Amino acid sequence: MPADRETGRQGERTTTRTAADRLFRWGVVGKGVYGGAELVLGILLTLVSTSTLQSWAAALTQRELTRDPDDALARLLVSRIDSLTTFAVVFVAVYLIAHGVVKLGLLAAVLSGAYRTYPWAIAVLVAFIGYQIFDLFVGFTVGLLLLTVFDAVIVVLTWRDYRSHSRPVAAAAGAAAHEADDLSGADRTH
Repeated sequence: MPADRETGRQGERTTTRTAADRLFRWGVVGKGVYGGAELVLGILLTLVSTSTLQSWAAALTQRELTRDPDDALARLLVSRIDSLTTFAVVFVAVYLIAHGVVKLGLLAAVLSGAYRTYPWAIAVLVAFIGYQIFDLFVGFTVGLLLLTVFDAVIVVLTWRDYRSHSRPVAAAAGAAAHEADDLSGADRTH
């Protein structure tokens, strides 16, 4: 599939949108939507007690467990919620809020063209990936593995996008310095 081309006036940078660029943009939008959901869920978790979560889990699974007392998923949900401590709920809430804010921040940076914030977003996402990898060793889940892989892809694509936007600026600065040297050298010869 050919790349879309955006051309500007003389002196403006020409941007080529590749499949990787489009994947990055859609991936960041997806992360932003997911980040918004994480932020809302994290805030909700700070407002709800552990006993309320346990009541909700019991209400959600009661009908299924009445029909099939051996339903593995329903039993797992009730078991996990019943074993939650207040500390665990607060930790998850803070994690979700921080993760959501970073994802929404990355989305805002991409939409506004604030490329200088990319390294910070990458650093925070790498820290989250590190924690997620640790968590995978403690208790493997396919969902966490997929989230970690998706975060890693977004980090790579963010770095790629950052490099593509920082290279033209560095090249322009180098060209301007070279031109200034040429002009000052020309003044010395006359």
